[in-house]
Amino acid sequence: MQDSIMALSGHKIRIVVKENFVYLNGDVKIITSDIIGTNGVIHFIDKILIPSELQNISSQLSKQNITDVAEAYGYKIYSKLLQDAELLPLVNNPLHQPFTMLWPTDAVFNSLSEERKKWLYHIEHRDKLAAYLKVHMIRDTKILAVNMPRFHSARTMHGSAISFSCSKTSVGELLVDNGNARIVQRHMEFNDGIAYGIDQLLEPPDLGARCDEFVTVELTETRCGLCGFEPSCPLSSVQQGESKSCFYYEKPYSRFRYSTYHHFSLTRQRQYPVFPSLRSLGRGCRRSCFSTNWVPQCCENHYGRDCQVCPGGLEAPCRNRGTCDDRMRGSGRCNCTEAFVGMACELCAPGRYGPDCKECKCTENGMCNEGLHGDGFCFCTEGWSGEHCEIPLVVKPTCSPACHPNAVCRSGNVCECSLSYEGNGRSCT
Repeated sequence: MQDSIMALSGHKIRIVVKENFVYLNGDVKIITSDIIGTNGVIHFIDKILIPSELQNISSQLSKQNITDVAEAYGYKIYSKLLQDAELLPLVNNPLHQPFTMLWPTDAVFNSLSEERKKWLYHIEHRDKLAAYLKVHMIRDTKILAVNMPRFHSARTMHGSAISFSCSKTSVGELLVDNGNARIVQRHMEFNDGIAYGIDQLLEPPDLGARCDEFVTVELTETRCGLCGFEPSCPLSSVQQGESKSCFYYEKPYSRFRYSTYHHFSLTRQRQYPVFPSLRSLGRGCRRSCFSTNWVPQCCENHYGRDCQVCPGGLEAPCRNRGTCDDRMRGSGRCNCTEAFVGMACELCAPGRYGPDCKECKCTENGMCNEGLHGDGFCFCTEGWSGEHCEIPLVVKPTCSPACHPNAVCRSGNVCECSLSYEGNGRSCT
């Protein structure tokens, strides 16, 4: 018997057996079981199952606005970001209601890298933040969890499509965006729609996951001038720290030229023509000017100009079996560990088998049933036997009529089709 089941609400119900009775969540007893209906099975229990996190939630909460409901359920960061991105007027517009929303948990936002948070939350990127939040909003529909698998695709307020599907590994679990996120909380209703908690931040297809860096660079070509009267910093830059020493060519008739030729009358000095060769190199000062700019950069496990997610998706880039050539200059190629191959390291390397791609033990006298779904069985060539095809037969078997070209002759005039072939040995397909 399995140790848990998934309720339609999304909560896991623990199953234990005590004193020949089945208990749910430790204290709810099944008193009558296995009543077969036309569309399912019914079990009677002695108490109402109430998820612990919902016991303190008011029944009137569903009538409140989106920010109050989000904060009551613990989605405080999402609530704040909705306000920062100035999306509340959009949410409150009856033209778009009701909404189905996907709220990343606070843990999701807190787990983002500092670079990504700095870029996403910066006041200059409010439009980018709005795009991210709109990817989590579906207008003009209120989708219940039971109907989600039927919505193979829905269009978000960002304009991109989003999908829903059932997990193939955990019965009852719902996945979002081709498995990039899991729904971890369901049916959080507010006055203008319904929301679901998810365990990942979804990405707009045209933005990807950006982690642009805010870099401050000192300008190296600021102008040199008379100390105390240094030329100003260029536009979009500011002075930081003290001025630095430098050299510059003084203009004719400057203080330096006048002091050098003080024995001439000022009137006579003005009559001299000015030649470049007569300009003097003097010591001066220049300001320490700094400019701050955004440097485009992709987040970890994202690549290319559009910062697409690496093969394998957000949950498991390169299936956690390799490293991705990521960042903006990266190719997105997965560098798989020795046991795996494939675009997302999803296949076993030659000579390996099973979910963990273990190494085959066959000798050169056998062929391994390899691959992700293989069992490592060694198919021996003619004249060999043993678990690993390591034992030579004393007498080489003969078969008449002859075996198919894709078959091997065994003792007792038996023909056996090779791996990947089916048939009676005389005919293999």
